[in-house]
Amino acid sequence: MPFLLPRRARLLALAAGPLLLVGASGAPAAAPPSDLFDAGVPFVRAIEVAGGLPQNTVHALLVDREGYLWAGTQDGLARYDGRSWTELELPSRERSNFVRFLYQDSEGALWVATQAAGLLRWFGESWTSYDAASGFPDERVNAVAETAGPAGRRIWAATHSSGLLAWDGRAWRAWTVADGLPGNRVWDLLAVESAAGSRLWLATDGGPAYLELPEGRVVVPAGAPGHSSSSVEALPAAGGGEPEIWVGLYGHGLARYAGGAWTSLDAAEGLASPFVTDLAPRPGRPGELWVATDGGGLSRLVEGRLRTVELGPSFTSRAVYRVLETTSAQGAEAVWVGTRNNGLLRLMTGYWRSFVPFPEIPRSTVSALLVRDDAPGGAELWLGTDGYGLALWRAGRWQRFSRASGALGHDAVQALAETRGLGARRMVWAGTRNGGLSAWDGERWRRHDRASGAALPSDLVQSLLETRDEAGRGTLWVGTREGLASFDGERWRNLAGEADWPTSSVLALLEDRTPEGRLVLWIGTSTGLYRWSGGALDHWGAERGLPNPTVHALHLRAPAGGPRELWIGTDGGGVGLLDPDRSDARVRPLAELGIRQLPNGVVYAIVADRSGRIYLPTNRGVVRLTLAREAGAPPEVELFNVDYGLPSSEASRGATSVDRLGRVWVGSVGGAAALDPASEPADRSPKRIVLRARIADGSKRPVVGGTALAHRDARVLFRYSLLSYFGEPATRYRSQLDGLEAAPTEWTESNEREFANLPAGEFRFRVWGRDAHGLVSGPAELAFTVLPAPWQTIWARLAVLAAALVGVMLLLMARARAHSRRERELEELVATRTTRLQRANALLIELSYVDAVTSIPNRRRFDELLASEWKRAVRAHAPIAVAMVDIDRFKAYNDSLGHPRGDDCLRQVASALADGLSRVGDAICRFGGEEFAVLLPVTDLEGALTVAEHLRSRVEALAEPHPASDAAPVVTVSVGVSAVTPEVGLDPQVLIRAADRALYD
Repeated sequence: MPFLLPRRARLLALAAGPLLLVGASGAPAAAPPSDLFDAGVPFVRAIEVAGGLPQNTVHALLVDREGYLWAGTQDGLARYDGRSWTELELPSRERSNFVRFLYQDSEGALWVATQAAGLLRWFGESWTSYDAASGFPDERVNAVAETAGPAGRRIWAATHSSGLLAWDGRAWRAWTVADGLPGNRVWDLLAVESAAGSRLWLATDGGPAYLELPEGRVVVPAGAPGHSSSSVEALPAAGGGEPEIWVGLYGHGLARYAGGAWTSLDAAEGLASPFVTDLAPRPGRPGELWVATDGGGLSRLVEGRLRTVELGPSFTSRAVYRVLETTSAQGAEAVWVGTRNNGLLRLMTGYWRSFVPFPEIPRSTVSALLVRDDAPGGAELWLGTDGYGLALWRAGRWQRFSRASGALGHDAVQALAETRGLGARRMVWAGTRNGGLSAWDGERWRRHDRASGAALPSDLVQSLLETRDEAGRGTLWVGTREGLASFDGERWRNLAGEADWPTSSVLALLEDRTPEGRLVLWIGTSTGLYRWSGGALDHWGAERGLPNPTVHALHLRAPAGGPRELWIGTDGGGVGLLDPDRSDARVRPLAELGIRQLPNGVVYAIVADRSGRIYLPTNRGVVRLTLAREAGAPPEVELFNVDYGLPSSEASRGATSVDRLGRVWVGSVGGAAALDPASEPADRSPKRIVLRARIADGSKRPVVGGTALAHRDARVLFRYSLLSYFGEPATRYRSQLDGLEAAPTEWTESNEREFANLPAGEFRFRVWGRDAHGLVSGPAELAFTVLPAPWQTIWARLAVLAAALVGVMLLLMARARAHSRRERELEELVATRTTRLQRANALLIELSYVDAVTSIPNRRRFDELLASEWKRAVRAHAPIAVAMVDIDRFKAYNDSLGHPRGDDCLRQVASALADGLSRVGDAICRFGGEEFAVLLPVTDLEGALTVAEHLRSRVEALAEPHPASDAAPVVTVSVGVSAVTPEVGLDPQVLIRAADRALYD
């Protein structure tokens, strides 16, 4: 069934001027979060003009019956299809392009309320205007609603100064203060059906009221607030009964009407601003409500309390004009927030939350991270930044430590660790870049660097680890740029100065134990992997299978029923696996677990969640591996990037943790982020696929289901969109033209396909869509028929057969009139010699047209074909295109491999190019040397570019080695393309010269 939100695309116009300043300045401070995870900002994506919106102040939102997302702004209306925004031009653009409200009625018509051009109706690709010229009394409309009942179907319009208007299909009827309305300025409308009857609630500048339908009597409930009301919404009452009516008051908070009585909610219940602009119910969450405010942002009403929703540092205006929550079946489980000047925000929960400790530096790099779940004063989150010092979240607020405050030796913090066995107090250690170490005991900082006597190999600290013995005495291991040091709380030991210890950068440290309980220290460095145990060091490098000498990350995994594994993250070589219990073991590739390649080979950290899934922060995002739990089952590889809420796809080395609740924390160059795997959305709802088709002849004639196309129209372009509004770059499509193709295509990013010169027959085009979660939707289908050409009909074939029979009869009669055997023999002899001569002539002509090396047409044949097709294009006013193909670095190929190999290469390339042309009429020739020319009749530039890319990829797919090329390790080609619609008098050589210039430009 179609998805229609009958009224949730509403905009409530706001009072202008100083009231906005009052609302912005009067917002009370929100209660601090009690959980450090709640201190983060949920996944919010801002869509602005650069992303396709007409303008950055959004007043109206709607999901229509087909599933498109609509946004009305102060300067235009646009529709989103999961790929791009398309602006719909309003007929009133000169008077007003300001869209205040959107509504789709039961017939599918879209109603557009404007700021100064009245009311517009879009239906069947055409507009109807209701304005002063058509007798509509008000130029500004604030809301639209629809009712149906004994009196028939009505469209209701809330106007700015003319009260309430109703359209019955013939004329508009008005209700004003003379009819009992509290005010003539109506901001919002809500149709409510209940046991008490049908009512239309109104939010006016004089307070709320309702119309009893179908009578049309205005009722102002006793005790109703007399303040300007901006919005009205209904929620089901607990335990059934009459629904609760909620009214947003601009300047006076919220009012609730239930059981015949009014109650109010304001700052005491957590409302961030008294200037309420919009209310929206939560699908599937009875009793919950979104509350939009001017100056206080967005709040969520749950069990009578309001909770402010943080929308991130880029949400500077703090003004929300419209809220719309969608379900996964409508494209995404998301909350769409229309703001003033900050565009359209998409809020999604269950994905990565970002943490911004310094609002003035919204994208500071987090290079170190420490979660203290059980810190003495409550949970703590420590974030080390690259240049802005150290941030601590504790007791609901952020605190900053820096070099200027004396806490740190340098403001670039590269490592964080907690110790519990060094002295009487638990301590936090911060390793800095060229500033040594700083230790925090909960009250003050103490510096440890070379200048203060710490025996560090270098003051550039890159990794930290505490180990403790059986008695609980701790040792702090400090990895620096020039080796390793240790500290037992009293004495420093510079291990880089001792024999056999590494003196290179120490990037990762990991504690392990032998079966006897003896300490094993794994050390990841820029010169390989080291294992220290019992006073002895072992080393793994390339000679022992390590894929890259720089080791960024180490992780011990103990799979159920199997031997332990040491996972080794490297700088470009991905992950290696090692048996940690065998000193003679070699590093094995990750492919042993069925994972052939990671999205990125630079692995900065390795952690596991409670389910055993492995997280690998990389330069392309965080890779999550779900290893096979059953024999033969393939592992699952997922990639989290900015499309899943990460502040940046580029992670930071070592800045990763898993807290005691199983939440994964990651630092990146854009900030810190955290994911709660237990709260991830499980989106299994199929999405809508919108399929459109048209004749590809420039006329844009649509092709709908059941269309019968003439043979001359047998060129069809299909375009399709999966209406998925999350992870859109990962959306993929596959399609099949049943009747022409035996199987669907591979999954591809392209959302269109074109078919030319379709034969006569019945066809059915099918398309499937796959969203970012891997869920496949579809197929969407469109059936059509291509009619045969007139000469292919049954009557034409019968006429040809009759003519053939007559010809045979005439031949027999001619032969019967032959008078002598000699004449027949002479005729046969002449016929035989004539045939031989014709064959010889045909062979000579063919040889003169064929290139001797490649066996494809030569330059002479190409010139003839070009002249012929050029004339035809002039007559038909049709485009024609030429592609010039040149083998890259072919002289170097000949010089290095010899001319016989060069001839063989020419033949392979020619065959690949010729086989890549599927249309009758397309032609290829050897133009000269290593150059080929491709003739593409009836092809515009866009089509020619598509063919050119197809031919180029076919040659590259040959994988013919080219050791002398500085362009690629295999033989490749460059292609220049030109296209023109020729006119009388234009030289065909213009086309060749243009393609040749494109080839070398």
